[in-house]
Amino acid sequence: MKTALSTACFFPLEPEKAFLKVSNLGFETAEVFLNTDYEVSSEYINELKALSESEGVKICAIHSPYGYAEPIIFFSPYIRRREESLAKYERIFENISVFGPVIFNFHGAHLKNCPLELGIEYYIKLNEIAKKYEVIFCQENVNKYLFSTPENIKALKDAYPDVNFTLDIKQANRAGFSPYEILDAMGENTRHFHINDFNGLSDCLLPGAGDFPLEDFTKKLKLKGFNGNAVIEVYRKNFKTEEEVITSRKFVEKL
Repeated sequence: MKTALSTACFFPLEPEKAFLKVSNLGFETAEVFLNTDYEVSSEYINELKALSESEGVKICAIHSPYGYAEPIIFFSPYIRRREESLAKYERIFENISVFGPVIFNFHGAHLKNCPLELGIEYYIKLNEIAKKYEVIFCQENVNKYLFSTPENIKALKDAYPDVNFTLDIKQANRAGFSPYEILDAMGENTRHFHINDFNGLSDCLLPGAGDFPLEDFTKKLKLKGFNGNAVIEVYRKNFKTEEEVITSRKFVEKL
């Protein structure tokens, strides 16, 4: 299990600038949050690929700039918008295939506004498109979204055994579930891991800065067959100095 860092930790810094910080902090692997239409263009992606090669830092995962909009573009009643959005995401998958195989994190539908069957249907459609481009399409357990609950995660897995999941500790906690419950639901289909920490005062901290039993949790994750990246993903407000990030990297590397 390799330790990686997400450029989201430095938002609102632009991805290419945040990527250089990832490299300078001693990480060999990065997840990149893209934030605009331009940043999913082939022009920008190729520039990012060149930067990755020059820095010697592998890009293991991409986060869509449209996570906030996915409940509307894929799950509203307007069919034409859905079909156009499938085509839009296919273009993104084709562009990011230069990093392949690469993870693509998907938020999906809101928990309260989408039938489970529709959420499953569009996960399957998008995953089948992504596979054509060596993109590993991962459903993340984002709080307040459809697949934030163990029950719905299991339903997706039962309906589509080829599913891929991203497990995020803070998102599980925010949704009111133990990360262990989410891990048990995702099981051997866990492909990507956002590692962070929490305590009674903060629901998002750098790994090692809270009191969640990360050593025990990562052991159980590995027992499920996980061999992907442990991506440190927090917000810029969750640390004061970059030295704290280095300390957290060393903590995760020992897990």
